Amino acid sequence: MKEKFVPQLLDSETGKIKPIPPERLAEIERGEKESGKKEKSRTIRLKRDATFVDLFGAEDRIAEKVRESGDEDENVDDPTYLVAELWDNFDKALASEVLDLRIKLEALRLKRLEEYTDEEKRLMSLNVLEYFKEKGYSVKDVETFLPIKFKKEKRPKQP
Repeated sequence: MKEKFVPQLLDSETGKIKPIPPERLAEIERGEKESGKKEKSRTIRLKRDATFVDLFGAEDRIAEKVRESGDEDENVDDPTYLVAELWDNFDKALASEVLDLRIKLEALRLKRLEEYTDEEKRLMSLNVLEYFKEKGYSVKDVETFLPIKFKKEKRPKQP
């Protein structure tokens, strides 16, 4: 029969390893659970056919919730850490390209739809997954390295 795993720590006073007290273990688990909830609430959820307009709109909604929460420890400039993760996990040219795309899309908000050029219309409908696939990244890469999760496509039930 297997022995039950008991989390342990090194006692700084005695230099011996001893079990973590149950109350401290419960406190650690609560902190991990809260951290997980916070991270999940900062994850951008998109449909597979989402455009960059959808992506940046979802990020803006999360940023607004962060601002409304009034939590001073939060980074309201990059609440989902999208920018940080782009720079940390992807090619610098790609990160710059995505950030430039955001600036261009924000500028397009000031124009009326009928004033858009063909290139601007293409930018407005640029699919996130297709863009990353063209750059050599898979759906799994995007979900692993960015705070983005794509909704699973529902398959019709077969009789």
